[in-house]
Order: sequence, then C-alpha cells, then structure tokens
Amino acid sequence: MINETPYPLLGEAVHFVSHAFGLVGDDEHLSQRLNGFAHESDFNLATANTLIDEALLIPLRRIDAAALNHVENWLTQLLADYKTIVLTVPADVADRTTVLRILPYELFIPSTVIFLNQLPVSPNVSRWFEPIDTCPIEEVLSWWMESFGVSESELLDFIGQHYLIDESASRDLLVCWKTDATLLDISSLLEFKMSGKPEIRHLVFWLILAKAWQYTLQSVAKRFGYEASWTFTEIVHAVYREHLAEFRPKPAAIRATLMKEIKDLDELVYLRNALKKHCLRPLRQIFIEAASFDEKRARATLTKIETDALSPNFLYFVEHGWGRYYALCGDYEEALTHYQKAFEHAVYRAGRLTRQILKELLVLAVFLDDSAIIKHYYRWGCVMGLFSGLGDTPEVSEIKPLQKAFTKLFFVN
Repeated sequence: MINETPYPLLGEAVHFVSHAFGLVGDDEHLSQRLNGFAHESDFNLATANTLIDEALLIPLRRIDAAALNHVENWLTQLLADYKTIVLTVPADVADRTTVLRILPYELFIPSTVIFLNQLPVSPNVSRWFEPIDTCPIEEVLSWWMESFGVSESELLDFIGQHYLIDESASRDLLVCWKTDATLLDISSLLEFKMSGKPEIRHLVFWLILAKAWQYTLQSVAKRFGYEASWTFTEIVHAVYREHLAEFRPKPAAIRATLMKEIKDLDELVYLRNALKKHCLRPLRQIFIEAASFDEKRARATLTKIETDALSPNFLYFVEHGWGRYYALCGDYEEALTHYQKAFEHAVYRAGRLTRQILKELLVLAVFLDDSAIIKHYYRWGCVMGLFSGLGDTPEVSEIKPLQKAFTKLFFVN
C-alpha cells in the first residue's frame, strides 16, 4: 500500500501555509486542529477556510487590512486551482516527490509572483529571487528604513522600547532578524506600534511575508536538498522576470503540463504502456456494457492486474474493477466494500475517475439504503458536484438520480 498520496492533502497545504507565515503562535488548540486537519483525506474547503482565517487572516487584519485583501484573494484562487487539478488530473504513476517537483513551477510560483506584484506598497521583491545568497528579511528592513526615512538608530530605539531591552540587546535582535532564517517572537510583532509612524504596518506585513518565503526555501531544501533550493530560486527568478501582473495560471494549461510530465517519467513509460495494453483497456472493454458482462474474463483480467508491477499505483482501479465485478454478479454488499477501498486509494491520485468511483459508490449505498455510508461521503460528494452542500445530508431531489442510475450501471438482463 502507498501511504503517501501523490498530491498533498488539502490539510497538509493549509498546515504548510499557516506555519510558513508563523502567526499561529502559542495557541495550542489551533495547532492541534491544524495538525489533525493535515491528516484528513477530505477536501474540506469549509474547514480549510476557517483554519486559514484563524491562523493567518485574522492576525494579518490587525496589521494591514488593505494588504489582507490581496492575501485572501491569492489563497482563495490558489486553493480553487488546486482543487481543479486534484479532481481532474490523474497522478497514478507519480509519487509525492515527482508531483512536488512539477506543481510549484506550474501553480504555486506563478500565483505567488502575481500576488506579490499586486501589492501596492512593496520592496523590490525580485531581490528575494536572485540566485545569490540574499536574506529577504534584511532586504525588507533596508527598504522600509529607506522608504519611510527611519534611521537604524531610530529603529533600535523603537525595538528597545517595545521589548524593554537596552541598545546592545536591540542591536543583537536586529542582527538576528537580518541574518537568521526566522524572526524571533513574531507573535509579538502583531502588537508592534510606532508612535507617529503608521507605516509600521508595512514593515510588520513585509517581515511576515519575508519569513514565509524563507520558510518555503527551507522546506524545499529539507525535502530535496540544498542544491535543489538554489534551482528552485533560479526558476522563481525566471518566472518573475517573464510573467506580468495580469498573467494568471490557467488550470487547463497546468493540467496539460502535469499530464505530459507525469506520463513521460522515463522509468515508467514502458511499464505504464504495458499495463494499459494488457490490463486496463481489456477491463474497461469488459465493463463498457453491463449486458455483455463476461464474469470469467473480468475475474481473470482483475487477477492479472493485481500481479502487475504497477499495481500498487493502480489499487484504485483494481478495487473499482472488483466493485463493478461483484455488483454485476449481484453481490452488492461485497461490491460496496470494494468501492470504498477504491475511493480511499483514488483520492489525491486518480483525477477525474475519482468522481466516477464516488458516484457508483453512492448509487450502491442508496440502493442498499445505507445512510451511514451516504453521510460519510457526503462532503466529497459536495466537492465533486454530486450534492449541493446546502445541508448536512443530500436533498431528496439529489437522491433520486442516484436511484435511477442503479439499473443502468449494474443490472444485467
């Protein structure tokens, strides 16, 4: 069994963004909720938005409400595009590392560049993306002091007054900000006020963005190695130079690139083509028309798929096949069990087929009048457009089409 899905879970993405900005602070309850959500397989946008609001947007609102709108728009669009990709682009033969090498360049980097370019008051962020050893936090401090006429001695005095420390300790803290990978006591920055200088909100806001960018670079280095973080920076630099503010990543174009890259994985091309030719296509042909269902051929083909070298990557397809097999044989309880396994393996992996698996699963659950199963998969059904999401359970009008679909899908004359 493959434990790590190719696409990161929505909860993992929310966890990353929240901790990148570093505004969670010492709120233990919020941290526990973020950690718990990171392990949930549901694509629960309602919970995602709630946690992002508490962990990021509410604290930022206290700093710069105008800039907050740009942050909120950026994250909303980013999650919407990510949802489109996860629910439409199959990543069956790819592992997490492969996807994380592709997706940032096709979605995260362009979206982030657009976001930074749209901010009205900003430093020269292109310096952050130079393929040289620069510190975004130091860049922000230098920009702010120059832009708003604040000398280093004035900043040191303010730091000392705020933290109740002497000049030497203030200078040490400023050096840490300039040279270290993180800001010290960032939650305290939310209360940072400068008498007579409302521009302090710009400083705090950009220090937080700089910290988030450095956290991202650290994460790339931790996952792929230090050299990979330099490559990452070089690509960001190229994207920043090439893309104008009006550019927006198009999910359709992103899907096309991901599909091409995933399919062209050198070590898997031959195996994938063999699996398609000898296993997947014959199985699809067997199940095209329920009336022509060949039980013997279906069982033989499914057994063959289970022994294929790529079978761990296609467990969703195998379980889906067994689900349809048992349903067409009239063993609906056994079929439902396999459909549940199929969906478990399909999420964040199977692209468009995930919706078809869920629809057939729900058709069986409705036929068996299994309200617990329907409730369990209700949220995914809403995400995939099978239910409206207006209540906690499907409307009667939403159940009827599933009832009618049973005969067409599973009944053999």
